[in-house]
Amino acid sequence: MKRFLSVCFLVCSIVFFGISLPRAETSLKIGVFDLQKIMQESKIIKEYRQKLFADVETKRKPLSEKE
Repeated sequence: MKRFLSVCFLVCSIVFFGISLPRAETSLKIGVFDLQKIMQESKIIKEYRQKLFADVETKRKPLSEKE
């Protein structure tokens, strides 16, 4: 049974890699994300940042009053 499973795994991996490798060479694309630019220019991030600062300010006011 072990031998059968190992042979099946070997055949499946050869078929999978044998089919995908020739196509991968022609369609390989590498993308780069500039995280700093995304954090500065994204509208969604700006909205989250505004909500976060508003939340921080509402929690900071009672603490500053207690001081």
